Amino acid sequence: MRPIDLYFFSGTGNTYMAARAMQAAFEERGVQCRLRRMEASDPAKADPACTLGLGFPIAAFTTYPLVWDFIEKLPQAKGTPAFAFATMAGMSFCALGPLKRILLKKGYTPIGARQFVMPSNLWIKKYHTKKTEKQIQKALAKARKFANQIVDGRSQWIKFPLVPDLLFPLFMSRHVWRSTPGYVKLDADKCTNCAQCLELCPAGAIQLNSDIRVTGKCQFCMRCVSYCPKEALYYGKGRDQRYRPVDIKEMLSI
Repeated sequence: MRPIDLYFFSGTGNTYMAARAMQAAFEERGVQCRLRRMEASDPAKADPACTLGLGFPIAAFTTYPLVWDFIEKLPQAKGTPAFAFATMAGMSFCALGPLKRILLKKGYTPIGARQFVMPSNLWIKKYHTKKTEKQIQKALAKARKFANQIVDGRSQWIKFPLVPDLLFPLFMSRHVWRSTPGYVKLDADKCTNCAQCLELCPAGAIQLNSDIRVTGKCQFCMRCVSYCPKEALYYGKGRDQRYRPVDIKEMLSI
């Protein structure tokens, strides 16, 4: 089997954990798999000699604009195998279905797609440790199974209803996503201007002049809120628990 380049975007860590689990399963089977963060990679340089993997979280029933921008900039291919997975806490209407059509149009051969249910990073008053860990481990087991199905040539691109996909342009419209700036707020009394949020933000939405400012580029991926060391960034009334399932510096080092 070809080596695999698995490009992923992870807001607070779910997709990263799934990508890491799949990488381990591939390598146990003797298949080389390199993890690459979408926001730190040039899609135009995707290697056609490698199987293409794509992983991302579901947001607003689809995925983030930065993910779609990456996918749209992938080069044309001549039958390069491609697989995808999505992590989600709720429902997905317009993600893996439209993605398959985009890949086909670009000349890729879709070989498999799956969705993994994982803990939410939004509106949680208190995480129950055992329940959360059980949900994560169940999803990671499915990720490893999916990787083995790909190696064995038994994976499939699960079918998705066509009607929700027809709403894809609506879910991706600027009218939907321009509402996200303003969701993330700053408690200036807690902020120490450490600037870690600048490094965390995948969309370049945070500026530091005399103080921190969240700009209109924000896509509400929750990374800055979850991993701000002083919990100075928040949403809503700031009473929800932060979701921190991974070592964020480890993820950003990829």
